[in-house]
Amino acid sequence: MRTMFLRSVALPLFAVAAGTAATASPAPRLVPDRDVTVEYRLFPPGSPEIPVRAEIAAGGQRLRATSDELPAIIIVNRAAETASLVVPLLRAFARVGIGDYDPETTVLRGASFSRAGQDVVAGQPCARWRAASPHGTASACITADGVILAGTMRSDRRGDLGSLRAVRVSYGALPANAFEIPAGFALNPLAQSALRMLR
Repeated sequence: MRTMFLRSVALPLFAVAAGTAATASPAPRLVPDRDVTVEYRLFPPGSPEIPVRAEIAAGGQRLRATSDELPAIIIVNRAAETASLVVPLLRAFARVGIGDYDPETTVLRGASFSRAGQDVVAGQPCARWRAASPHGTASACITADGVILAGTMRSDRRGDLGSLRAVRVSYGALPANAFEIPAGFALNPLAQSALRMLR
C-alpha cells in the first residue's frame, strides 16, 4: 500500500471522526441522527479521485469506510477514540488511538463555524459552513440531520488535505457487526506497519 494513497483516504476520515463540538455558536450538527450510507468521491491533493463508501451509524459513534481501490477497511469507533485498519487478505487488523494519531489533522477540533449559504449535493439540500480552528480551516455542506455531503480541509502543518463530495446518499438500518473486526482476524505487525505509514 502506498503511503500517499492511504493518507488520502484515511486523513479526511480521521479528521471528521476526531472532530469535537465547536467552541462558538452557531454550529452545524456534525453527526447523522440516523444510519446512513454515503458514496463519496475523494479528491486527494495532486492525485486522481478515489471512490469511497462510508457507512455511518446514527449518532456518528461508528464509521466504516471501504473502497475498491484500497485493499483494506477503515473502522472508526468515536466512543473508544480508536480506528482500525482491517486487511482481509491477511485476515489481520491494526488499531490506533485517534487522539494519539495526529491531533493536528483534526481540523474540526475546537473550531468556530460561520454560515455561508445553501446548496444541493447528491440530491440532498445542505447548508454551507466555514470552520476555523487552531489546527487549520475547513468548509463543508452539511444536511440538517448531520450528514457531511461535501467538504475541503487544510491543516496548518500538513497543508491541503484534499476534498470530498457525495454522489449518493441512502438511509437505512446498518447491521451492528458492520463496525466490528471480523471473527478470526488478529492483530498483525504487517497491518500495524501499514497504519504507521499514515503518520
